[in-house]
Amino acid sequence: MSTPRERILAVMAGEMPDHVPFNIWNEQIPDDATLHALLERQACVTIRSEAYTTDHDGVRVEKESFVGPDGAERYRLTHHTPAGPLTIIQRPMPKTIWTETHPFTSPRDYDALECLIASRRYTPNPERLRKDDALYPGQSIVRPYSLRAPLHSVINSLLGVEAFSVEWFDNRERIERLCALLREDTLKQVRILAAAPTAYFVIDGNTQFDIVGLDRYQRYYMPYIDEACDILHAAGKLAGAHMDGNNALAAHLIARTKLDFIESFTPPPDCDFPLAAARQAWPGKGIIINFSSALHHGNAEQIRQAMKELRRQAGDCRGVALGVIEDIPTNQHILLLAEETQKW
Repeated sequence: MSTPRERILAVMAGEMPDHVPFNIWNEQIPDDATLHALLERQACVTIRSEAYTTDHDGVRVEKESFVGPDGAERYRLTHHTPAGPLTIIQRPMPKTIWTETHPFTSPRDYDALECLIASRRYTPNPERLRKDDALYPGQSIVRPYSLRAPLHSVINSLLGVEAFSVEWFDNRERIERLCALLREDTLKQVRILAAAPTAYFVIDGNTQFDIVGLDRYQRYYMPYIDEACDILHAAGKLAGAHMDGNNALAAHLIARTKLDFIESFTPPPDCDFPLAAARQAWPGKGIIINFSSALHHGNAEQIRQAMKELRRQAGDCRGVALGVIEDIPTNQHILLLAEETQKW
């Protein structure tokens, strides 16, 4: 009999486990009693962890906490680069961080952004990965924090959507220079991951296809994804993407990537791509389903009916897992989902 950990790895490889596994991120477990009950129900707990630490050569980092006019705590992170300072304002939120101000403020910041990217240095932390991986023997698996395609980092981490939309037309050559630097930097991280004591990595995700579009996805995302996959596959690792949004538009392009699995796939009513359509579009790729957050508002019978429909759409269940791997509005149905998954 396979362990829950082995079942998740089988799903990621697109294979048929001896039982459909239930997966949950450690941050989504509300208390020790729920954890114990989940382990009894053969759940696999994904432990999110750091594969390496990041430092900067020649760039001084200054962090300052402050309270905004709304009374909420924030912090100001300033990178003092040789080409000038870059400031980010972020607001801590439950289980996440909101970026309120991106480092890019005008075209005069491009040189500083290039300095910042070039300054990054990474120190592997294999001991932490081994410890987290073995936290619950046979029922835990470590997941290093996700990487992102270079253009994704430009849009979401450096410029913000509005500034990117303007700069794409006004200063596209500078955007492409940032992408080239980020590609080199990101693949450096992929090579560290390839040597890490873990079985799989998430090398892209959270793509907003209504912003990126198909042409940019093909030109700026897919080559990076496949190069990262090649590096990981050569090291015997699996590679996935965190696709928790609307995937219908680009499903045919996702199918052409070398990705082994799709993580946090979220079907309707939250997103626009049904499980049955994904199974048809992505043969051979594992799919780790995130049970739609909106459905957690339902009662127990509605949960059971939604699970029956997912089971119908899953077909033969090859390469399929189900779990709680996004934020949810209530914890009351976690154990029910684990129990219903055991019936698959």
